[in-house]
Amino acid sequence: MKKIALEEHISLPEFMALRFTTPRGQGKPFPLDPGEMKAKMPVMCSTEPRLKEMDELGIAMQFLMSGGNGFDFIDDETEAIAKTTAFNDWIASVVRAHPDRFRAFAALPMVTPQGMADELERVLGRKEFVGANISGVRLDGDYLDDEKYSVFWEKANELGAFLYLHPCETPENAKALYEPYACLNGSTWSWGVDTATYILRFIFSGLLDRYPNVKIILGHLGEMLPYNAVRIDGRWKISPMDSRNAHEPSYYLKKNIYITTSGNSSPAALKCALEVMGADRVLFACDYPFESNYEFAEFIEKADISEEERELVCYRNAERLFGLD
Repeated sequence: MKKIALEEHISLPEFMALRFTTPRGQGKPFPLDPGEMKAKMPVMCSTEPRLKEMDELGIAMQFLMSGGNGFDFIDDETEAIAKTTAFNDWIASVVRAHPDRFRAFAALPMVTPQGMADELERVLGRKEFVGANISGVRLDGDYLDDEKYSVFWEKANELGAFLYLHPCETPENAKALYEPYACLNGSTWSWGVDTATYILRFIFSGLLDRYPNVKIILGHLGEMLPYNAVRIDGRWKISPMDSRNAHEPSYYLKKNIYITTSGNSSPAALKCALEVMGADRVLFACDYPFESNYEFAEFIEKADISEEERELVCYRNAERLFGLD
């Protein structure tokens, strides 16, 4: 079956290196096996291997995004703007070389909210881009729901932007929860928990009420939120009411949020996501090259769901939301 994959990573060595060469990033271990990262680099930085697999597996299009979170490690505003602009111009050239196979999510300079707004407006005026890739927090604990980011959210709301909330490094002031068990820090656990928490901050702060036209995309079948939606609603109703949201939390899951299958090939989780979110809010993704295109193509084609649901997840939702032919 035809597929459009929404969270597929690509980069160049100089952009990937920001994670380790910026002053803030030096000496910080990356929570993935170094051998695995070394093996992924050749395919991360190339289009040919991925196009071959896409042809074999019926993946008609990939939505490309940054392969690492190095941009968030840049503290100088001028440098951050220059680096993200250079990356976005490069990834746009990749899309232009294969316009029927790729679209892109832009990187944004999170150290400067005004710079984020300006770059979002610049890229969304170009046909190569479908939205932007954001983090829920900067490394020093500047959360994206802070008032300082209102200029960015105002622009995103004005543009009706799709923002892919991708996991990022756990803030220093929160890492104690996962230490000394390094296996908890990263994609095994902390990234998913952190990202779900950022979404709840967006909800409880009233951010999604103030900026109702913003559309958030979450990977990994919703970072566990569909599974916990009923409990979150129930406990919110009887918890101290310092939250500022106008509706119960699950309302926003079905109004502002879309989820993808990236990195989570659980049949049970897929069924839960479809039931809670609705089939029109779940989209296909692999998380290439960190996950196998072959595994995820087989997963979605064999999943015990209706053919109508399969078509919506695999490609129809993406075509509708992003105006694809």
